[in-house]
Amino acid sequence: MQGLPVVFAMDRGGIVGDDGRTHQGVYDIAFLRILPGMTLMAPKDEAELRQMVWTAYRHAAARRGPIGVRFPRGTGTGVPLDAPLAEVPIGVSETLREGTDLAILAYGHPVSAALEAAEALARDGLEATVVNARFAKPLDAERILALAAASGRFVTVEEHVVAGGF
Repeated sequence: MQGLPVVFAMDRGGIVGDDGRTHQGVYDIAFLRILPGMTLMAPKDEAELRQMVWTAYRHAAARRGPIGVRFPRGTGTGVPLDAPLAEVPIGVSETLREGTDLAILAYGHPVSAALEAAEALARDGLEATVVNARFAKPLDAERILALAAASGRFVTVEEHVVAGGF
């Protein structure tokens, strides 16, 4: 991409049941992550998508290289969209729930499923930290290493193939 200020808006990222077997967005992370200087992000909901689109615009306007925003097909979850536009810090994840028994790091739309799983685990006496990864590239390596060291139990959740995924 020669460091060009390109924005990729990747619609239908992940598993898309209604589009049929041949129209699944499960290889995009793999083929874009290998590009030098590429930034890849995916929102947990429509409010974060709004902020990420703004971030991508600002990233391109500042000529900071190529950037991609991956989002699912369909409607959002119904969260408010009234927050002022602000850039999402590149490569910084977001802790949504604190726990001590294991860490769940989720990327994109599956963040809501990760939160539901953490609630189910809590009913069984296991407390999970849930982190919205936000970025497949660059990864928040500092937080990932801290989470792995804290409990020794680590799970990632994404809608992508294993090889080359998040």
